[in-house]
Amino acid sequence: MAKKTKDNQMSQEKYNEIMEQYTEYIAANPVYEPNSISKSVLDIYNNMKSGNIMKPEFQRNFRWSEEKQSNLIQSLILGFTPPCLFAFYEDDENELEIMRFHDGLQRSCTIYEFFEDNLRLTGLEKLDFLNGLTYSELPPKIKSTLNNRKISIIEFPKGTPRWVVQEHFNLLNTNGEPLSMGETFRGTYYGKYYKIMHALGNIATFQSAMGNKGKGKFKDALEHEKYVEYWAAMFHNKIWTPRTTEIEYVNSPLSTGKKYIEKNLMYWSKNEDAITGEFVENLTKHFVKAVNLSVKIFGELPFRKPKIDWSGEVPHFIYNNGEIAMNNTNNGMFECFMYLMTFAEAESVIKNVKVIKSEFFNGLLSNHDVYETFHNMCMNGKAAKTRFRFVYDLLIKCGVTFTNL
Repeated sequence: MAKKTKDNQMSQEKYNEIMEQYTEYIAANPVYEPNSISKSVLDIYNNMKSGNIMKPEFQRNFRWSEEKQSNLIQSLILGFTPPCLFAFYEDDENELEIMRFHDGLQRSCTIYEFFEDNLRLTGLEKLDFLNGLTYSELPPKIKSTLNNRKISIIEFPKGTPRWVVQEHFNLLNTNGEPLSMGETFRGTYYGKYYKIMHALGNIATFQSAMGNKGKGKFKDALEHEKYVEYWAAMFHNKIWTPRTTEIEYVNSPLSTGKKYIEKNLMYWSKNEDAITGEFVENLTKHFVKAVNLSVKIFGELPFRKPKIDWSGEVPHFIYNNGEIAMNNTNNGMFECFMYLMTFAEAESVIKNVKVIKSEFFNGLLSNHDVYETFHNMCMNGKAAKTRFRFVYDLLIKCGVTFTNL
């Protein structure tokens, strides 16, 4: 019987074979282990300006918006450390070794462009008083703070072959999956308020309404956090400071979309003491009411885009076994009905369930322009207002009454 080592529980022969092959590979392919250094923001700019760090081809590769660039500058001023930069050395046209970033292009370009006064800060919320300023216009103390912020750089040693850098670049950029909005918010804002949103997302009626059948992408209610959070952001604006006229409602901050979600989450993450038992009770009560009334009208999976055949002179729904065939969950329908059911008089909704459903499918969605408006994503402010206008008018037509609207 082959002898086994205590550490790896494999035969001695197999162990020796693996180690022999590993030793041969390392001898033929040396390991180029990168080092960690740090440079100040000003030092990075000066080195790019002087050519000691290769300046990227900005026009061809630089894709960040001015707002995203501005947010990086804001983070640096506030001391929020950005992800590290990755670099290697290569010869320039004069055969001089210079550093080149192979990951961190957008960040290094942003620093260079801002210090060159080619960027005016815009869209800042935390330091909104800096909006409109260039680097040279910053007050000296703020400028000094920015200049001295440190950024970590992982650099491969001089002489590292290009294929090693390429392998590392592939590792950084091809082995990960992009985060969903819900995952991003969970990692950024996790706390007491976020836990409430998670709890609401796990209410059985809501999961049923959103299609959580325990399979595929619906296996986790967190897949639907974006719906819950968007709706909760509207809740913060409406329930606690209710609108008094319909026109104010139509022009609400809803149209700012994702920014408003983030602003709402940031507000409550900083003011968790204000999240009292009464707050949670009210939020839950209104949420459950809105879900139940929406399901009362449309049944389970209420927020689906119906399949419509537009090929003939008269568009018509596509049916399966007598039921209208449905596409994927539609954000636009969800926003409209969940919000409006929050303020609807329950009795007036229940009394008119059949006519509401009929008017929605055979009235609103049989119109191609209206259908396309519902098809657009919720972050389109103009489309959002139009959708709410459609649904609000429909519900009024069907006899639904509202409170605090």
